[in-house]
Amino acid sequence: MMRIETRTRPALMDYAYDDWLRIMRNGLSAREAREDVERDYELTEEEKAELSKKMLIELEKRMEGRR
Repeated sequence: MMRIETRTRPALMDYAYDDWLRIMRNGLSAREAREDVERDYELTEEEKAELSKKMLIELEKRMEGRR
């Protein structure tokens, strides 16, 4: 797969996050969804770390809502 230009990477990260949410809604675990997104979007290590932070924030919000 061809690397996406640097200037479009922020938008790509938003798409990756939205896909992660969609995949989880379709029944995969958060970890499985993250692995799929990281593989499909060919994220760099820095992007993986940034996306993981965003995902953790979302998971924490969901856990707070269950209390």
